[in-house]
Amino acid sequence: MDNNYPNRPNPYIIGSIIDDPDNFFGRESLFRFIEDNLSNKVKVILLHGQRRIGKSSVLAQIPHTVAKDQFVFVNFDLQGYINKPLSRLLHDLAQEIHDHLGDHFELEPDDITLPSEQDLNTDQAIFSNQFLPKVYQVLKGKKLVLLLDEFDVLTNHKPPSAKPIFFPYLADLIKQHDQLFVIAVVGRNLDDLPTLIRVFGSPPYQEIGFLNDISTRLLITKPNQGVLTYERNAIKAIYHLSAGHPYFTQVLCFTLFSEARENQNWRISGLDVELIVNQAIENAQGGLAWLWDGLPIPEQVVFSAVAEAQQRGISQNQRVLEDPLSFLKRYGVIQTKSLYQATKRLKNYSFLDDTECRVKVPLVRRWLVKYHPLRQEILALETLDQDQTDPIYQLATARYQQGQIQTALMFYQEVLQLNPNHFSALLALAEGYLQVKNFRKAVELYRRAYQVKPVQSKEGWLRSLLNYGDQLIEQQTFTKAKKPFQQVLEIEPDHPLALQKLEYIDAKIEAFTIKTPHTPIIPSHTPINPVHTPLNLTRLGIGKLVAALAMITLVGLSAYQVPTSCQTPVEKVFRIRCVANTISRNISRGERSLFPRIENKEKFDRATEAFRKANYAEAAQSFYQAWQANPNDPELL
Repeated sequence: MDNNYPNRPNPYIIGSIIDDPDNFFGRESLFRFIEDNLSNKVKVILLHGQRRIGKSSVLAQIPHTVAKDQFVFVNFDLQGYINKPLSRLLHDLAQEIHDHLGDHFELEPDDITLPSEQDLNTDQAIFSNQFLPKVYQVLKGKKLVLLLDEFDVLTNHKPPSAKPIFFPYLADLIKQHDQLFVIAVVGRNLDDLPTLIRVFGSPPYQEIGFLNDISTRLLITKPNQGVLTYERNAIKAIYHLSAGHPYFTQVLCFTLFSEARENQNWRISGLDVELIVNQAIENAQGGLAWLWDGLPIPEQVVFSAVAEAQQRGISQNQRVLEDPLSFLKRYGVIQTKSLYQATKRLKNYSFLDDTECRVKVPLVRRWLVKYHPLRQEILALETLDQDQTDPIYQLATARYQQGQIQTALMFYQEVLQLNPNHFSALLALAEGYLQVKNFRKAVELYRRAYQVKPVQSKEGWLRSLLNYGDQLIEQQTFTKAKKPFQQVLEIEPDHPLALQKLEYIDAKIEAFTIKTPHTPIIPSHTPINPVHTPLNLTRLGIGKLVAALAMITLVGLSAYQVPTSCQTPVEKVFRIRCVANTISRNISRGERSLFPRIENKEKFDRATEAFRKANYAEAAQSFYQAWQANPNDPELL
């Protein structure tokens, strides 16, 4: 064969039903499952699988592979009957059966009378009592098998449609007619499978899954045998990217063939496969979008999370990948029941592997990372339960605009209780707490909002951190105050105000750190309060020192008597001098002495003066010097 022929047709098929048995590969065990059940007179068989897995092609192949001498198969697609009445559906089904028999049997004009839609609308029993008996006469002992594609489409609609009565009607029809069988395919709404199983009396069902490596190799090599040569590593690379998914295998091979024809290079290597991946993704956009649109929002979010977490794990050579719900926390997403269930469903639908941490088809993962980044997709979580959250959110916004901030905050919190991932309510709540100067709460909310919407929340996040840090400085909790300013620098490393505040805090902490020749004196991490936080001036146990000095002082003073009495309402302090007996005179915070002093007065007065001026570092140093001069001074303890 001349391989230089530039217009050689591409034998690979993207998205079309494969009805030619020569171009269909694999599924042998599935066809044996179908034939065994039909032979055992099982009236209903359900097949299920994800979108683009080849369900319609399987239905198209059944007449070629399953007991052709015993059954007549009629294919009927339910996709167009979402909003149509049962009478229209039955009429079109009768028409399809009539046309099929006309193509395969010699029909006389009077053999079968096709019922009109109007007649069926008046009396649906015509289909069962008049039309089907005529069909069986033409079949001459063979059984009629209806191959119903998109069977679950009727569960996703609004009335008026055939759905409310079609499934029970069909179930009754099957019971009434021994020669009628049904093979139905479920693919759009896999959650409906349990309901369909109940309606039809627990029929057998099987998944239309991925192809094994042998069938995938045949799908790759057979259509171009003698024309295109695939090296072993090329076949391996295609199977790795598609995981045996027939649609994506076809897409990759279609793209490779097009490149080979363009370059007149009819030998495919593993490198050639990698080079066409981006173009293959472009060629598969229709099928990929169809697959994506069929997933509910929680599944879409989890799917993107798995893809992004897996991509990060690959780039960082991680042997154990992070689970999607944990990964979502990095983006400010709160785990909910719907997200947890979404993870399980994606695994059950074969979108994820058994670990729930890997996208099963690597080509799909690469598409997700490129076209459905997680930060974009998580915003859709806000639309969940909108019928409940929207009225409350609008009311909260109205109250906020009217200046009723506290009321608005209450409503925003109610929205988040209904939907913890309502990010607009989260951001509004953070802004509200910032406005009412609850900086701690604002910081908490902005921290999460910044993970979700970094651009929209950055300014508010920085303002909250700066204000909260200032508030902690005012409370003199300097060690704790460092953290908000450090977080500012994580966002803006050169933020001048944050740098200035940290220098100020470090200076304050250093000022309160007094060192002795032996042991450094480190301030407590509790708020600095000169009323309640005595200075640790010695390495000796403070309890022992106080007790010893107090005993020495009191013994000495007991021997020193001043006979002069004091007039009321004053009294003698330690039998030395008369002092007014008031609460204010009996309490000192360090700004004056409660005891008369004969020695050490200069150093003590210098310390109390510094304390009155709030120069606490100088006061501490002066008190320490006074104590060194007179260790037995009880007031310095």
